[in-house]
Amino acid sequence: MSVRQTSIDTYREVEQSGLLSRKRLEVFFYVANHPGCTAYDCEEFLHPRNRSTVNARFSELVRMNLIRELPGQEKIQHGHKRMTYELTGVINPLPLKNELSTGKKYGLMLAALCNIKAATISNSAGCPCCAQALRYAMTVLDEVS
Repeated sequence: MSVRQTSIDTYREVEQSGLLSRKRLEVFFYVANHPGCTAYDCEEFLHPRNRSTVNARFSELVRMNLIRELPGQEKIQHGHKRMTYELTGVINPLPLKNELSTGKKYGLMLAALCNIKAATISNSAGCPCCAQALRYAMTVLDEVS
């Protein structure tokens, strides 16, 4: 089976799975139909006025292991060296880890600490609900930090 046919089969399976958002699917479709393209090519075709949208989708698809950079096959466009991309042939994308901003992390940590304080104060009788709240707050702190 040719590389091109593998790419077509991969695209069809990913599209039918419904695992990608509309914008990710647009970028994925472009790479499937234009192997060796750059993010700039895709930006010009899909969203010439909103380039950050396409760049973010390329980064996400690389992290999901659905597309990959082609090493040593950079293109020079408008005086800039740009990476080229192709499909990896992977059908089941890796889940994206939800990245929190510093402000959201701070807010979650503060809420978890308040829950710990409240549960500790009211846990004098060994209440199971308070113990569960403590475990949840500690889990949140572990995930955020």
